[in-house]
Amino acid sequence: MKPKVSIVISVYNKCRDVKRAVKSALRQTYGHIEVIVVDDASSDGSCDVVAGIAATDSRVRLVRHTENKGLSQTRITGLNAASGEYVMFMDADDTVGEKAVAVLLERSVEMSADIVVMASQRVSGKLPVRIPFFIPSRFFGQEKVVNARSILPVILTKNGFTLSVVDKLYRRELLEAANLVAEKEFIGEDMLFNMRVFNSDARVAWTDYVGYNWSTGGGSTMRSERMWEEDKKLYLRCRQVLGEMSADNDEFNGCLAQGLVSAFIYEIARSLVNPFASRRRIKEWIAGQLDDTFWDNVSSLPDNLSSSIAAKDAGAVFDAGKRQFMQHRLFYTVLAVM
Repeated sequence: MKPKVSIVISVYNKCRDVKRAVKSALRQTYGHIEVIVVDDASSDGSCDVVAGIAATDSRVRLVRHTENKGLSQTRITGLNAASGEYVMFMDADDTVGEKAVAVLLERSVEMSADIVVMASQRVSGKLPVRIPFFIPSRFFGQEKVVNARSILPVILTKNGFTLSVVDKLYRRELLEAANLVAEKEFIGEDMLFNMRVFNSDARVAWTDYVGYNWSTGGGSTMRSERMWEEDKKLYLRCRQVLGEMSADNDEFNGCLAQGLVSAFIYEIARSLVNPFASRRRIKEWIAGQLDDTFWDNVSSLPDNLSSSIAAKDAGAVFDAGKRQFMQHRLFYTVLAVM
């Protein structure tokens, strides 16, 4: 008998988008699926939209939270309701390619893989633009399957591998063994989710099939200063999770610190997209951040910027952000207007 795949869609006040997301899941060329839509106490009619679809398609099941619990708990609720051998996750404002399940499942069976990663792209409702988000072959190269724990350092550095939950197919029993925890207060639930899942000997395979379409918006539209505050909160929580996983060692702490600095430089670069932004004000903001006692909690800073941060050299850190922006100017600019 063919294995069943559960597609879990999280929704909160997305009544204008959720129908499109559910319909894209139902258009899969692979037939043995269920679509579990978990509504996180929406107040805008999202439930009515999903209920209408479920009334005409038995593959759709609606699960409702009576109070808002956050994205992380919504996904865990969907996982607990799933009956498939494999699980995929979606957000209610995105879509999935019609061959996604078929391609991912075929690769899982072929490579005896517990996780399969697919390519993804950002799409815009404003412009006819699609930006590749993650191309697996550029990360995996000639490796057809790798050990999940070998990817964990790259997840911590946030450099080169997709942190997302939604562009992957997971074997359900792997997720059930990962001791997943609802993380309501963080922008970065996906990273925390995958830290726990990839801290295992699971087999990870991949495909370059572009199967997930991200709608633009969300965290990418947040002001750089506010996003940096979220980055700092995420770093501290990741340190805690490493301890919970008995993985609080020099290697992983160093990788996590590198990821934090990369996030700092990214936010500086993103602030430079606006050609009228005050360079003086940006440097003042950087100087204020370098004076923050937060850095006292950061161990194993990467060598490339550790001296500048330790010396509180706002000019040098600004220059690093400027170089990042100039090297990827088109990406930052297009992403800002999508």
